[in-house]
Amino acid sequence: LYCEMENEPENWELRNIFRVRTQAGGLPIALTHAFEVVRFRGLGRWLFGGTSDLLAVGIDQGRQKGLYNREQYIFALKDVESPSYDPNSPPDLGDLYELRIDDLPGEGDARKDAIGAIKSGVEENDHGWCLRLAPANETEEAEYVSASPHFNTGNNVLYVATFTPDIQAEGCDFTGYTRLYAFDPTTGAPVRDGGNGLYAIRFNNVKVVGITSYTRQVEGRDVSDLYLAVKPLSPSAAGEAKSEHGDDFDFFADDTIWRLSAPPGRSDELDLDPVVPHMQYWRETF
Repeated sequence: LYCEMENEPENWELRNIFRVRTQAGGLPIALTHAFEVVRFRGLGRWLFGGTSDLLAVGIDQGRQKGLYNREQYIFALKDVESPSYDPNSPPDLGDLYELRIDDLPGEGDARKDAIGAIKSGVEENDHGWCLRLAPANETEEAEYVSASPHFNTGNNVLYVATFTPDIQAEGCDFTGYTRLYAFDPTTGAPVRDGGNGLYAIRFNNVKVVGITSYTRQVEGRDVSDLYLAVKPLSPSAAGEAKSEHGDDFDFFADDTIWRLSAPPGRSDELDLDPVVPHMQYWRETF
């Protein structure tokens, strides 16, 4: 629902701009994390969100408890104030351009061409883009969004963390891995490209429960740092991450806060309206 609050309170009204439901069967999907809303000059106000299961607090997490989504998504709604959002017939996930990143060619010109096609598809779509997250398989439960999406105004990149739990044998410790996605927010394209377009990096045995960032000036240029609030699932999780990704990032980790350098994005291409700095607080949920 959307509410325009610039006029007098007695004139406020809610408009239905989007329905979050499965593409197969039209079942409801839980949204357990706050949205990220950003206004770009010339592109309107965009809304970014993600889905995860909804569990009641303080109860046994058996399958009969809470709402378990049949499908999980990351999504971006473009220009939510646009007249194209008809409250009598709001779009749903099936109306967004679906990113099929697992189908991208591995590298080289073919991959760059495929990413160019994604940008064109999102530009032509009236409402935005979405990415369906990996479903469950024989060894892993379904991937889901584990923290509110975060838009970094320093490099104009959208960051989204997901978590994929391992299917646990009885009596075993809880394990799984995080994917940290980095999107060009208005095209759905990857920004960690290394020449070939890489959407996400993986951290084993850790769950990210919050993301924020800080941008500073270094020798006349903006440098952004990401801060991840994490739940380590192994005493060696931080060491493994440093070992695997230390050459890619200026990486610092303690028990619950990780800092890493953010890749450059579209800082010279997107024109933001002024934003108000704010503190970010996190609530861990499992």
